[in-house]
Amino acid sequence: MNKHSIVNIVFMVIGLVFFPGCKPELSIDYDAVERANREGITVTFQGDACEIDGPDVLLVGEYHFILNDISQISNADLFVSKLTDGHTYQDLIDPQTTPGEYYPKPYWVVYATKETMVDSTTGQRSYDIKLESGEYAIYVYGLTESAEKWLWFCLPITVLDKPNG
Repeated sequence: MNKHSIVNIVFMVIGLVFFPGCKPELSIDYDAVERANREGITVTFQGDACEIDGPDVLLVGEYHFILNDISQISNADLFVSKLTDGHTYQDLIDPQTTPGEYYPKPYWVVYATKETMVDSTTGQRSYDIKLESGEYAIYVYGLTESAEKWLWFCLPITVLDKPNG
């Protein structure tokens, strides 16, 4: 091991010890963001889980989200909400004691502005959602036929400002 490697390791250890809250810089897949702009972001809800076909790091802007609801549960609705006041996705999911369990939205979860469209033939919902820079959560909420509320968390996403230039 040469002197340069040892110096790098020492600075990395110092950084981890004295700045543990610092996050590594996020990388963005510009091709995936462009594809999301062109084709939309599909969220597939299966009744007991959801998957997302799209990047988890986006740039500020409006995106088209498609809810592919293949569950047997009716009344599913997609939400993309900003997590404010330094709260994280983990903070959002921690109060849920069992998957799908509903609990009221905390004050620091702010709904993103969205326009909802419903296909009159298939009933499929899609949404145009405006995203500002910050941390977001994607989740599906609904009511069962017996009016029981449920809540499924899908994925956190990060939205970055567009680079200058």
